[in-house]
Amino acid sequence: MPKSKKAAKSFIGPLPQGVKRKARARKVKSSGAGPKNGNGAKTSQVKQAHVHHACSILDPFCPAARAAKRPDGQGGSSIGFTVRGHNTIATDATGAAMMTFVPGLGRYGSVSSTLAAGTWSANAAWSVLNGSDFINTNAGEVRIVSFGCIFRSIASATNCQGVVNMFTIPNPLVSYQLPALSSNYPETRMMPMTSGMETSWISKPVGSKAHTFRPYSEATTTMTDFDWSSLVVEISGGPVSTTIGLVEYVCNVELTLKTSGLSTTGLGGTVTKPRPANPVALQIQSKVHTSMDSFVTGGVSKIESAVKTAAADAFDAIGSFGLGLLGF
Repeated sequence: MPKSKKAAKSFIGPLPQGVKRKARARKVKSSGAGPKNGNGAKTSQVKQAHVHHACSILDPFCPAARAAKRPDGQGGSSIGFTVRGHNTIATDATGAAMMTFVPGLGRYGSVSSTLAAGTWSANAAWSVLNGSDFINTNAGEVRIVSFGCIFRSIASATNCQGVVNMFTIPNPLVSYQLPALSSNYPETRMMPMTSGMETSWISKPVGSKAHTFRPYSEATTTMTDFDWSSLVVEISGGPVSTTIGLVEYVCNVELTLKTSGLSTTGLGGTVTKPRPANPVALQIQSKVHTSMDSFVTGGVSKIESAVKTAAADAFDAIGSFGLGLLGF
């Protein structure tokens, strides 16, 4: 008679010689937490959190970048501040226009140009950025954390024509001259004007001083020493004497207060400690700035997606050796 399952399970006596008892497989209840790295943190969550952390200093339009400070532990107590505004671009009697956007320590930021005999000549002074009066009144030292622009076509579908040429330049001079439809730059986008088009642009560090604080007194209407790259927007063949484009800009800065302002302005309580140093986030930022193009076709959502993808790729390239430095 075959043995029943019950009988087999109930047998606890010694086995015959030469027969080994099979080890029962132990069931391990899954916590659903997912794989963990050597630091005991969930790999996927750490990665996404760190990408988000890096995006706060990479994408100026990201909510996490609003008034964000650079995570290098430097600068002492400071205030994070965001300058945000827009400039419209209107064509001249030939259907052309040019405007340059510079990161003037969060205070100065744009200048228009005039076309004559195939050459653009910029005006003699940088204009004041909207919303930068706070910096002008209170800043002792300033450094830029991130800076970017979004170009939008605002002409009607029946009145939208011509070409928009956008390119990145370092340290433009006031009253500089450029030939029309310049394209001899490492990062250039030339495309036909279409109704509702959007193109985003992110500024990148220029030189070794980009992440250091500078005296606010260096911000002037004729400054030429910029620590971050600048954007030029040129329109050719558009409708004549028409407001055809709009450029939205965002500049996130970190500033220290003037010594005299600590007691007289009542802002002393808003000053906070430096953001903790995060070497991995800074390395990701460096890799993204090196590998990613400054231009992204589309608006806020497109540039957010592009930056997150680039930051995740940079994170993968760095590997897991830096996870212990995350600080989460």
